[in-house]
Amino acid sequence: MSTQYNLNQLRWQCRRGIKEVEMILGPFFERSFEQLDDGLKRDFVALLQCYDAELFEWLTIRNYPESEPLYDIIQKIFLSMESNTTP
Repeated sequence: MSTQYNLNQLRWQCRRGIKEVEMILGPFFERSFEQLDDGLKRDFVALLQCYDAELFEWLTIRNYPESEPLYDIIQKIFLSMESNTTP
């Protein structure tokens, strides 16, 4: 059975104090969250609990999360960004 998420609450949590982080999380959430499997949804929700400074480091590839599930969702976000760019 899949977990039900409050999409409005998650959408709000994608709003961050660091604009660059918000500009990555928000579009990823809108485009991809509902298509993620349950494990990646849990990972994304866990990612939203991280500090903005950590997210900025990870999403700008200055550092990587030590947690494998967080690393996996960051990689999924990067793949989503690549597939949504136009040449």
